[in-house]
Amino acid sequence: MIIPGECVIVGSPKGGGIRAAGKPAKKFPASRGQAVYLAFLLSFCCYGQGLQAAESLAKDFYSARWRVTADSGWAASSGGEVELYSRTKSLPAKLRYSFNKNNLWQWPEITFSLDLPKAGDLSGFSWLKARLRGPANEEMYLVVTVEDKNTGALKPCICRIRTAGYPVDYKLPFSAFVVSPDWTVRNPGYSPDIEWKKVRSIGMHKKGSDGGKGSIFWERLAFYRGGCPSPYDIEKDRSASPRHFLVPLGKRGRKNVYSGRVEIFPAKGASRTVSRYLYGANLASWLDLPEEEQVRLLRPAFLRLGGPFLDRYSWSRGFYTFPRSALRMRMFPLDRFVRFCRAVGSEPMIQINALGYRGESGGGFSADKEAAEMVRYLNGGPGGGVRFFEIGNEPFIWHWTHPDLHPQPCSAEEYSVRFEKIAGAMRRAQTELQNGRDIKIFAPAISTAWQGWRDCLDGEENAVEKFLAESASFKNEADGRPLLDVLSFHLFNRFAAEGGREAQHGNAALLDATAVWWKKDYVNSYDKAFAAGDKPAVLPRFRKWIADYGPGLELAVTEFNIESESMINYDMLWKVLYLSDLYGILAEGGVDYAAQFCLNSSDQNIAMLDDTGKKTALYHPFRLYSNYFSGVLMDKKVVPENWVSVYASRQGGDYTLMAINKANETRDTEFLVGTDNGDSVIFKRRLPALSLSCIRLKGPAYKEAEVWEYGRAQIH
Repeated sequence: MIIPGECVIVGSPKGGGIRAAGKPAKKFPASRGQAVYLAFLLSFCCYGQGLQAAESLAKDFYSARWRVTADSGWAASSGGEVELYSRTKSLPAKLRYSFNKNNLWQWPEITFSLDLPKAGDLSGFSWLKARLRGPANEEMYLVVTVEDKNTGALKPCICRIRTAGYPVDYKLPFSAFVVSPDWTVRNPGYSPDIEWKKVRSIGMHKKGSDGGKGSIFWERLAFYRGGCPSPYDIEKDRSASPRHFLVPLGKRGRKNVYSGRVEIFPAKGASRTVSRYLYGANLASWLDLPEEEQVRLLRPAFLRLGGPFLDRYSWSRGFYTFPRSALRMRMFPLDRFVRFCRAVGSEPMIQINALGYRGESGGGFSADKEAAEMVRYLNGGPGGGVRFFEIGNEPFIWHWTHPDLHPQPCSAEEYSVRFEKIAGAMRRAQTELQNGRDIKIFAPAISTAWQGWRDCLDGEENAVEKFLAESASFKNEADGRPLLDVLSFHLFNRFAAEGGREAQHGNAALLDATAVWWKKDYVNSYDKAFAAGDKPAVLPRFRKWIADYGPGLELAVTEFNIESESMINYDMLWKVLYLSDLYGILAEGGVDYAAQFCLNSSDQNIAMLDDTGKKTALYHPFRLYSNYFSGVLMDKKVVPENWVSVYASRQGGDYTLMAINKANETRDTEFLVGTDNGDSVIFKRRLPALSLSCIRLKGPAYKEAEVWEYGRAQIH
């Protein structure tokens, strides 16, 4: 038996270092502070079978061999090596990696596996401790590979950590490990359990961006029984939750005594409301669906299933391919996606494959017929009612994203022909169902990666204008309604310097650059999504196109965030503040639908939930807006003009103020909220430096304000 409190610690005694390939290697200098006990140890007392089992387990790890798998088996050019410090022991070890992408695989990654000679039994233990040192503030995975009891396949089970630049003892309960969600979608019939009796390897997995380099020093690995004291929690390592508290309100009618003043009053003219579909998100099609509860708390109005993989996806066959690859990749079924959306209170939006799938045989299908069959399948039964569909994904850069399927640029004319054929077939299919339901069709999901939204084949003409002019004549045969309901586009603002580590022009400039979305006379200097010297005026530009070519169309931003490239490690504080400002800009700019990219991802830099279901810093501002900022928009006056960014709304007699302090100093601010009866509610607050404040004023008494603060004080 193995008694409670026992641990097995795997390390290596001092000795000459060797590389995994057997080549001589240097030892770490003693000055690096790496003096640790590296012999095999047993804590407390053990005897009989317990001692033998522990010794056998330690021997298995000592005799294990390191294996390096660049890009998890995909055809790319990342590299790595393992440097050992004993000729007979597997730990400590230095794991070196370098990331490189190529035309076959754009998302470099690497795995270091300590492979056991036979399946190891860890079921007698309940947690492990790994002493690791890696680059400061970078995320990676501990990976335990087990034999799946249903399929017999090797199943990766992952737990995320952040390295600190110095040695850290990571205490991880076995319950912290989850089956990797990019493995589950491709392995039907797998067991959801983790088979700790059949462990085949333990190692590290790291994702990165092109050109990135680094190393991980793994000193020691220990297994324990009993409860795990102070278990590591990556959510707390990333960020604390928003600070939540109540503040008494000031007396009405008092004069301003604060440095900054914000007046909130009813909008002049027709009232404007915050669209309930302003808070949407994209789901990661390459991962399994996330846990429902964390998503439900976000209250996303709709979830979009889209992106480049959906333009290679055959929903009836259930798989897609990567560019220049014939390998079939599975995705969760569409009806399961729809059920998930219903369970979390969201509307589903599905992107249509406008290219037509071409698999390993080079064959394809008729995109319009496949889309019509999808409508019949999803909306023909009582559980259907999918309303939102988008035709294709960023068609004017297909020659970049799908060079094997569409090597030549797609013109606005070509896309218009495809759109009319597909959208018309979908409208007819929905009409045939005769169930009283309707669908909304979004297009063209254009990306600003093509500078200025110009036509790829004619740089002097605008692709959006040409498409709108063409689509104005596209009508549904049954009732003469337009085929296009919503004009959609994507925009990923870009500030990364070469190497993707930091914002190019400093953080203050990044926060000011939200003006590219709304300010007509703002001259761009920092955002590399646009040319320097341009006046992007994104939302006014799209509104003008709608007024000129498609009056009555709604407007959607179906993908947005900072940076579209994978694994660009911004300080998350600046993303939080930029997006907090942007949500208010989208509301005031009259955007009808917005879907942040993305809800869940293995790239923690862009997701609200990582692939293990843990919250990132981007989760919290989205939740504050989606839960509290709704209703009728209010006007405001800020003195001095750029004191803070403020957005205000009224829900009945209650008011919500979203205040973003972009300054690196506190801002003493007085808010005067004009109510319908002509009186004023006064709220005074010292707004923390670099923060978002969500302020709720509840009527009719207005005795106190409920406040959430989130920013530099919370984000680590």
